[in-house]
Amino acid sequence: MHVVWLLAAGGGGSRVAARAASSCARPWLPRGASADAPVLLVGAAAADAAAARAAALSPAEPAELVALRAEAAAAMPSGAHMVSGAAQGRLLALFARLSGAPRILEVGTFVGYASVWLGKYGAPTGADAAGGGAELVTLERDERCAAIARRAFARAGLRVRGAPDAPAGAPAPAGRAVDLRLGLAAESIVELAAEARAAPEEARAPPFGLVFIDGDKKACARYLAALRAQDLLARGWVALVDNVVFRGHALAQPADGDGDGDGGGVLLEDADGDTSRLSPPGSRPASLAAALHECTAQLAADRSVETLLLPLRDGLLLCWQADEPLARVDGPLERARARRAAEPLRARAAGADDSPAVRVPISAALTAYAAQHTTGRAPDAAEEAAADAVGEAGGADEANRQRLLAAFAGRLALWLRPAAALASSPRLARALMAVCPATDVGAWPPPPPPAAAGAAGSRAREVELVVVDVGAHATPADARAALRPLAELGAPGGALGARALVLLAGVDVALDGEAGGASGGDDEQPRAGPRALGLDGWADEWLVLPLCGGVCLGWRGAI
Repeated sequence: MHVVWLLAAGGGGSRVAARAASSCARPWLPRGASADAPVLLVGAAAADAAAARAAALSPAEPAELVALRAEAAAAMPSGAHMVSGAAQGRLLALFARLSGAPRILEVGTFVGYASVWLGKYGAPTGADAAGGGAELVTLERDERCAAIARRAFARAGLRVRGAPDAPAGAPAPAGRAVDLRLGLAAESIVELAAEARAAPEEARAPPFGLVFIDGDKKACARYLAALRAQDLLARGWVALVDNVVFRGHALAQPADGDGDGDGGGVLLEDADGDTSRLSPPGSRPASLAAALHECTAQLAADRSVETLLLPLRDGLLLCWQADEPLARVDGPLERARARRAAEPLRARAAGADDSPAVRVPISAALTAYAAQHTTGRAPDAAEEAAADAVGEAGGADEANRQRLLAAFAGRLALWLRPAAALASSPRLARALMAVCPATDVGAWPPPPPPAAAGAAGSRAREVELVVVDVGAHATPADARAALRPLAELGAPGGALGARALVLLAGVDVALDGEAGGASGGDDEQPRAGPRALGLDGWADEWLVLPLCGGVCLGWRGAI
């Protein structure tokens, strides 16, 4: 069944701290809209189709994880939807490998689905794997879930602390060692801190470089605060908070302290046009969404951290320590950005007086929400001028998309620290140089290599990061032409490094007609994506994501 969301302008939920209000404004609400006027978010069927096509063009889900999803569905049918999913799982594994973190913490094991992605497929590779010692500590309070997770770890070949040794002749354990701890997460965090303080310095486990929080939704903010207060996070830590949009309910939360009225609540319209109350004030979904929204808002307002909200699946928030306190701009530049973010609804609100609801594509609303909660270094005049130009030419939908893309590229560059990179626009180049000033950033497409280049010279110019945005409004022919140099770049003798990551955005148009449904095990179908995008032949792994007009990540080497 396909559904659309109806969100009332007044929406219920808890109050958000006043200091966070500027970053929590609901940009999809039209100016002057009545507090009782509902907003109709449409296009859920199209969003489902985009997600299905992205899955079809990505590599197949590993067999042990397919089996785990089936086991979870049989054992707990009402909770099987809590499994992260293959797209997010593969993204988590990539983040784990990019982070290089010897020790990862997962808050909320559930059945171990994300744990396997982090522990097995997110284990360090290449030189980072030498000597072993990589560990995943995962916290779960439900013994039933923990029992399923233990079986999943055994199928995946992961070594679990405290489990019986494998029988003689069994394959050597793969990936990270898993430390599964049963109990309340808050208490387990205190125990981890006590263990770290009690251990001799030479035997002390390293702090956590990556944290995945997918536990009690009302406690996400407290978990992260406790980890920071207990000094359990390594320098350069990154925390990932899952489900921050919470099935869209977070979009209905009030932006400040004026939203106590229910304003009609949240209604669900099914494929037959029938509507039902989805999230009435005081209900459990509304309560959880309010807590997640407040967590997101407070982190976005915290000047000591940076945030990136990816509107993927149920919303994945990345948060990390800023190198220095951010010089947030709460004046004209931020107001201009909020004005651009609000444009999608304002434009569509024209003529809405005769309609019971303002219609807004769900993808635009989610992108606007994500852009509004994505922070970073204060924009300079050049960036603001470029964003204004984008807003005039392509509307706020495009401005929000580009803001998210620049932040995503910057986060990847922070992890990768490339010696050389290529970017397809000045804004993307600035985003890379802002976080990695030492990186040599060139323009895309790259110039042809010189006729005679010495081996040492070519090695010095090896490109380790490529960021290309083919644009939301390009034709298929234009999009494919913009990506054509990738194949030559990654070919033997090309400038792409042995260890390299490519981020391609706006690729939906380039992939038009490549796949139309979920993959059914045909190995050729997933390879259609890399072929169309110029990754085929050199990318060891890739992933297609249904966000920012379609994103494809391709990588090779010891990422």
